[in-house]
Amino acid sequence: MLEVVRDNDVILSCLPSYTTSASQPLDRAVFGPLKAFHNSETSRFMRANPNKKLSIYNSGELVANAWIRAVTLANAIRFRVKMPKMEPLRAQLKISAVAQAAAFC
Repeated sequence: MLEVVRDNDVILSCLPSYTTSASQPLDRAVFGPLKAFHNSETSRFMRANPNKKLSIYNSGELVANAWIRAVTLANAIRFRVKMPKMEPLRAQLKISAVAQAAAFC
């Protein structure tokens, strides 16, 4: 596998533990807001319909409403600006150096 990395000019990055969530653009720009909007849609539904249960027949509308609010260009831009700038570590690595670096990941 390390030969494939070297031969195809692949850039390896090693991130410290518990920091990968900050580097996941979809988690921050889409799924985080989607969860928040889905929770608010569900709460709104439950307040408006105290005698109705959530089911597969009415949950699609809640997800669709949350999706429309969460998946926007504005959210993508806003969260992209807040993301930390990550520069790839690019070096001329020999297989032994790659193996040593992999030991620290």
